Amino acid sequence: MSETNNKIDSNVIYLEFANYSIPKFKEVKNKDYVYFGEDNTYADYLIELYLQCAIHNAIINGKVNYIYGSGLGVDEKTSTTPQKAVADNFINMMRPFIGQTIKDFEIFNSIAFEIIPNKTGSGISKIAYMPMSKIRTNKDETLYFYSNDWAQNKQSEEKTGYKEFKPFDPNDITKQSTLAVFKVKSPKNGVDKNVYGIPNYIGATAAIESDIEISNFHLNNLKSGFSAGTMINFNNGEPTEEAKETITKQIKKKATGTEKAGGLVITFNKSTENAPTITNFTPNDLDKQFIEISKRIDQQIFTAHSVVSPVLFGVSTEGALGQRNEMMTAYELFRSTYILVRQGILEDVINEFASFFGVSNKIIFKKTSPLKSLLPDSIIEKVYNDMSIDELREIMDLPKKKVVFSEESKPSLKWAKSGVKASNYEILFEREFDGMSDDECLSLFHKQTFKSELSANEKAIVDMIGKEPLTSSDVLAKLLKISVKEVNQMIDSLVERKYISSAGEPTKKGEAESEDAKTVGTEIKYRYGWRAGITPDKNSREFCADLLEKDELFTRAQIEGMDNEQGLEVWDSRGGWWNKGGANVPYCRHIFKQVVVKLK
Repeated sequence: MSETNNKIDSNVIYLEFANYSIPKFKEVKNKDYVYFGEDNTYADYLIELYLQCAIHNAIINGKVNYIYGSGLGVDEKTSTTPQKAVADNFINMMRPFIGQTIKDFEIFNSIAFEIIPNKTGSGISKIAYMPMSKIRTNKDETLYFYSNDWAQNKQSEEKTGYKEFKPFDPNDITKQSTLAVFKVKSPKNGVDKNVYGIPNYIGATAAIESDIEISNFHLNNLKSGFSAGTMINFNNGEPTEEAKETITKQIKKKATGTEKAGGLVITFNKSTENAPTITNFTPNDLDKQFIEISKRIDQQIFTAHSVVSPVLFGVSTEGALGQRNEMMTAYELFRSTYILVRQGILEDVINEFASFFGVSNKIIFKKTSPLKSLLPDSIIEKVYNDMSIDELREIMDLPKKKVVFSEESKPSLKWAKSGVKASNYEILFEREFDGMSDDECLSLFHKQTFKSELSANEKAIVDMIGKEPLTSSDVLAKLLKISVKEVNQMIDSLVERKYISSAGEPTKKGEAESEDAKTVGTEIKYRYGWRAGITPDKNSREFCADLLEKDELFTRAQIEGMDNEQGLEVWDSRGGWWNKGGANVPYCRHIFKQVVVKLK
């Protein structure tokens, strides 16, 4: 995090550490891009803070989950059945990387997309995620630059994957990919070009770094006999300057730095008679002081993140009673003052691009609530006993109770079961519904359709690295329940076979193996048909005959809203009662078939 500076004065060497500073956006001679930070690695510094500070990490992850909600969906107020299919296809394209995009937004206050044109350059073919940490721009923001390693002074496509992109212009789409970058800028003083976003928590970066260092202090007091303010005396003579430097580096590597409890003073003496007096620089109660400092640091981090209550992010507070009520109140306040604001910014960006794909419906983040598990048991019982209480259903994100129409106001049968024409879709896979979930059906479809040379663990590694590029080998090993050595061997093999790049990201070949990539444009629907083993005839009820003749596709929600006029749920009974071999059963001779489809 901070670089260590060595001061050498005669035979005494003192190791000290650099101070925290605000990032500079600096133009550098002979560089086309503006530096993001003094050494152009401030984005890496922000990632390091995210990875190393437990509270900061929990808040970022919590914000991402709150903003994501239940994922992207179509605003039902603007939804029409034909247009919804177009919107769903766009959502399926965005789904694999929308979570990582939100995380970039929360870490960097900026997001980036690669806009890939079609072959003729007449329109957009697809949108792809671009890691914001790897993007730089020039002082006029008329060019963007991509690199896998901005710490390198010399950039090239061969060594660092260096590329140049023009900014996306909807009025000037060519055959070349462009970049769309969205930044929330903050005021800056001085002459620096204000071309990069600054995170909302900028005021707490020093506190976050301090929290990391305090954690390191406690960890290394347990692991090491060295602590801050230790003096080491070598009383066997004075070595050469080169030997001193070598000894210092070895000790520094083992016992100092941000991973250790502090600095060391090293002296070289001809004998013990020449050794300096040892003074303990560290107060004996430093650990107690750190406890008080930690409390202030935590508060600074929460304040910078606009956190109204730590319990929203799994942090319990001393003396807090009745945290259920506290969380319910805090969540509604945090949702109105932060979540909705951030969702609104992202929704505007997403809908702008959705329009280029012919989407007229408004795409939104579907609401979710963390409160279901926190509601009083009495309320939960009341909901399940009386499902007509729409206010409580809304709190728990349940749909409103199904409306029961009188005979005079009941909608026509045609309206009640309106679907989409099967002829507008390509049927990729079909099976009789037997209780298998939609996700399980898609997985079965993939296994039978897509063959791969990759093992299940290899595919999981490619998929997880694609969704979360910062995932370490240790985390992958825990998730896959294999050793770190096995994970590293698989990663090396995936790099060699060009499924993962040398920079540790899935290649296009690797992306094609992703479960998310295979589901782009596909969806689950249901069609009405005859049960296996039943000979079709002309004796079906009007309800069944109408569905068979139309040959339409339905969602499960549409099916559950149908009325077969038999007093039975359509999903379970279809057309109604059937005399099967002399016994009346509460379902008919037909079945809903689960189909994987893609819009033609």
